[in-house]
Amino acid sequence: MENHNNKIHHHFMKDTSYKLMVNFDEFELRKYTPATVLEIVAIGSRTNALIKAKRKLLALIEQNKKILINESASNRSIPEILIEPLAKRNEWKFIFFLENNDLPLSVFQKRITMSNQPEKHYGTVRVIGLMSNEKIVQKILLLKSWLAKEKLLIVGKPKIAMYKSYWNIAFLKRVEIYIEVEPSVKN
Repeated sequence: MENHNNKIHHHFMKDTSYKLMVNFDEFELRKYTPATVLEIVAIGSRTNALIKAKRKLLALIEQNKKILINESASNRSIPEILIEPLAKRNEWKFIFFLENNDLPLSVFQKRITMSNQPEKHYGTVRVIGLMSNEKIVQKILLLKSWLAKEKLLIVGKPKIAMYKSYWNIAFLKRVEIYIEVEPSVKN
């Protein structure tokens, strides 16, 4: 899988950035600029579904050379992938940020779509150590509690944000939990 990861890192990632709105302890409120994203739905355990999604992404890159991205992209301000659990058990949506936002928006295949995301506001918390399901649930609850304390209206489902990393050791990788919030509540 590592070979696939390196190939993917060199073929997508937009220079999307964010403005830090609030920083408290391990929590942050961020305002992200608009971005073009590719969404892939896959079924299986989180790890197996992620492998399937990355394979689908690689196949798309091979089929459509317009998805190629600046090979010097090394932006660490946005996640490599946002992972959202869907309503059905073991079904996941993987959101990849694309470099070229001039591509025609389309559905590439069943369960793969591309769209423009507007500016979004996210509450975030960092996940340190191994990413167990229990730890993820704990961090989601902590983040929701902080967002409520800050009087921010939650408008999206929790997502797992995995960042580009040069480390293969799981506990050294940067992982965060994102929850989209209403931007007009707190500027």
